[in-house]
Amino acid sequence: MLGGIRDAGDDIKAVGIWEQGPAVAMEETEKLISELAAAATDTKGMIDTVGMRSLKDIGYRMAELQSRLHHDYSTKLEKLQAISDEAEACGQLYQQMEALLEQHENSVQFLQEDKKKSRKR
Repeated sequence: MLGGIRDAGDDIKAVGIWEQGPAVAMEETEKLISELAAAATDTKGMIDTVGMRSLKDIGYRMAELQSRLHHDYSTKLEKLQAISDEAEACGQLYQQMEALLEQHENSVQFLQEDKKKSRKR
């Protein structure tokens, strides 16, 4: 038998074995069973090896993707924090300007005082 395909030679050999007697036929059958079991064990070992390697590769890839995700998250968080800080500074400036405007009777008076302060600097 070659690669699981039976040919006429296998059938002739099987008939020849039976002609030699049941003891020889049993011996040959046990030999074939043993070879089949060994082949199954080898195949299982190969599948286990390939499976373990695949699992390791998946684990490495997941770790790489987690690292990239963490980096992207950190970068975006830093950018958002900078935008938030800038927005907060603008809000504080607006509140200061609003408070200064409320302290004066009109905007002309505010501008005159602002001009005086600018000259002092």
